[in-house]
Amino acid sequence: MLVRNTKQLARLSSRKSTSSRIPFKICSNMTTASTPAIKHLFELAQEKEKKDCLTSDSSIQEISEIMSKVTSLELGLSESQQKGVSFHLERYGVKRPVKYYSIYQGEKFDISIFCIPSNSVIPLHDHPNMTVFSKLLYGDLHVLSYDWIEEAYSEKREGVVKLVRNNTVSANDVSPLVLFPNSGGNLHEFRAITDCAILDLLTPPYNETDKFCSYYKLDPDRTRSLKSDGLPSLRHNEAIPDQTGNIQGKNEDIDRKVKNKTTKEVDEKEENEIQLQDQGEVLSPEGRLLAAPNGLAYLKWCPEPVLNRIFSYKYRGFKVV
Repeated sequence: MLVRNTKQLARLSSRKSTSSRIPFKICSNMTTASTPAIKHLFELAQEKEKKDCLTSDSSIQEISEIMSKVTSLELGLSESQQKGVSFHLERYGVKRPVKYYSIYQGEKFDISIFCIPSNSVIPLHDHPNMTVFSKLLYGDLHVLSYDWIEEAYSEKREGVVKLVRNNTVSANDVSPLVLFPNSGGNLHEFRAITDCAILDLLTPPYNETDKFCSYYKLDPDRTRSLKSDGLPSLRHNEAIPDQTGNIQGKNEDIDRKVKNKTTKEVDEKEENEIQLQDQGEVLSPEGRLLAAPNGLAYLKWCPEPVLNRIFSYKYRGFKVV
């Protein structure tokens, strides 16, 4: 099925399976000892779901340990095959689509796979009140992630965030990335350096009521004006725009914060900001602004982005070979 944008993909993700049967085919010659880790992952998540403790500290540790053992081979995915497809398609100028495989869809958790061609991007998006485990099965992937500095910004879908991650991960990094509702990089962007495959477990999953996917873009001007407390730097008591973009007069929040501090505290804060400014802005390898020198950025909701074509497949239980 061709998915033309990520909104349609979110709708597909929100459709729940009516069967609780594990959706895996196991080769007849497999023994219990060789049962794939993906099956153990499903069974563990189902067990935690019944106990209503999917996001407890112990559950997160157990799920991470099992997920780290999942391989692309047992899922029927081959990095060499992906490279072969890449070579033949790109010879004829055909841009490969992102492939989305739904393994399991339930009320409390979803398991899926994204196969992302090299140089493709899954744009900056959020996971409202969700915990997400992401295991890179093969390839090299650049991960950019942020967290809101205040919960109110999340509700408005606009405001100040702090940079959490800006680095490249590889399949050699065994442990999965884990993000939480308010920490760990709940808003993230994936850029495939090479062909990649990502195994995701989301709990709770997206839905079309209170857990829909929103996309964001960075506001360069507001990002460059941010101080270490997440407020814009004001010169000569200048006016600043509010969350809706309207110009307001004197900023009462800033006045209140400054009045509650001693002169010494304010001086120390300004000195720290000067030191941060000396470090320079945080830029991506291609020179894109990611954050102010203090690691803060200003994000705004943006309309549904136009992505590469995404083909959605129902996971049919690839044979383990």
